[in-house]
Amino acid sequence: MQPQLVVLVIRPILFCCLELHLRSPADASHLTASAKVRHLINVSSDAAQSMISILSSLQEQGLLENFLPWDFDALFVSTFVLILIQFIDSTIRTPDSTHLGDAFKMFEYMAGCGNDIAAHRVRELRGLRTMLQVITATSSQQPGRQETVNVSTDSSDQCIDLTAEQILTMADDIEIEETDWMSLLMFEPGYAALEV
Repeated sequence: MQPQLVVLVIRPILFCCLELHLRSPADASHLTASAKVRHLINVSSDAAQSMISILSSLQEQGLLENFLPWDFDALFVSTFVLILIQFIDSTIRTPDSTHLGDAFKMFEYMAGCGNDIAAHRVRELRGLRTMLQVITATSSQQPGRQETVNVSTDSSDQCIDLTAEQILTMADDIEIEETDWMSLLMFEPGYAALEV
């Protein structure tokens, strides 16, 4: 699935932006103001929304599998990324949160069909969304004060010591020329449009 690949390639940069935002919101604002990073965030958001739309269409047609890992992984990855993007860059909003609402409905559908992992994941995602909303509300109530959050310093963390400039360098290394990533898919050999 092409959109999932786009999201998976860009996701490490989103994690680094999230960590930088938690450590130093001013540095994070500088980073997300970069045209290259903003482009990657937009492409990732578009791809995540596309995955949710495809899965929603499959559910409407009764074709969404409740226990197959492909649908479940695509749903989790896209929902997680949209939640992160809303926190990292508040200027990017999903239209009326329709895609996130659809994603949560699909998780609840899977959980209602007996998928315990889906029930667990939807609780995790809602908890993450609530936690990030609380952090955003706390920082907006105290505009003069820059709130920083302690972030784990586990040595396995990939982006603990990355600066905004290093993240920009990473973003420059990802070459996604087209804003419309879907046009890239159209020229793939063997591509067949999904009938919706």
